[in-house]
Amino acid sequence: MGAALSRLNKASAQENFEKALEGDNSDPDYWFNTGYWLWKNRKFKEAAEKFRAVLDRAPDDTEATSMLGRCIKMDPPRAGDPRTEARERIKTAFEDSAFRRIAAELKK
Repeated sequence: MGAALSRLNKASAQENFEKALEGDNSDPDYWFNTGYWLWKNRKFKEAAEKFRAVLDRAPDDTEATSMLGRCIKMDPPRAGDPRTEARERIKTAFEDSAFRRIAAELKK
């Protein structure tokens, strides 16, 4: 949900990413998406913290390393840059527990 909202540049994406982290803070993709959203919104310091959390969980994540570097340099997004545009991570495998959490949130 958060990835779709982020690609539409909807502010509610951040809330969805934070809910995903609350549900499973061990998943590096949730940290990445939160960091990416913050970076897109030029919140470089906060985004860097999230990308560091990705690397704590997945030290070989080259994309997170690159994004952390952009945060440190305060290198903003550039429209049309394929290296940084639409980089949200979308789950491709069905996870029953994740589906149940999302379904419960949608019923609220």
